[in-house]
Amino acid sequence: MIEKAFIRDLDDQEAFLEMVIENQDREDISTWSRAMSFKKALDSGIYPSQGALAAKLNISRTHLVNMMAYTRIPEAISKAIGPMHKVSIDTANKLAKMAENESIHERLIELAPQIANGKLSGRSIEKAVKDATRGKESPFTVLKNGNEVIGKLHKTKNGDIQITLYRDAVQKHGQKTISELLSSIEWIDQKQGA
Repeated sequence: MIEKAFIRDLDDQEAFLEMVIENQDREDISTWSRAMSFKKALDSGIYPSQGALAAKLNISRTHLVNMMAYTRIPEAISKAIGPMHKVSIDTANKLAKMAENESIHERLIELAPQIANGKLSGRSIEKAVKDATRGKESPFTVLKNGNEVIGKLHKTKNGDIQITLYRDAVQKHGQKTISELLSSIEWIDQKQGA
């Protein structure tokens, strides 16, 4: 039996689009796999932007951006999780957003087995990270006026610098302005719990 084959000359974009169409109805191709394929098309320059790719795929740019969340998860975290095809798009989006804060990467890696087996997803990942960090203060700087500790300075979770002056010190030095008080302090770096 002889089968006929049709040969067509396709450019890179057309060839990629044909591959996507051929694979579109296959249930064994995960959202993660599709995202990786789309990333390769963008990285290799087949499509100049996510907008152009979304238009060719006939999907919204928002949907494509959501799918591409898998590609924004740092490699160390995705390797710790393992097969990413089991991770939902919602969980991938939450991980990508949370991973923008490098200070929690280690905690996300610790949670990877629970993420991989589906015990943690979406908001529950965020809650697990918050629960693990609750009560832990970042390193701080003790503020002293002579031998008297009058407060502390530390960096907040969003990166702001916060100065806390103890009530007793403010009451004691009430006649001084805050700026005078701050200009007379000694800054001593302390680690958590010191």
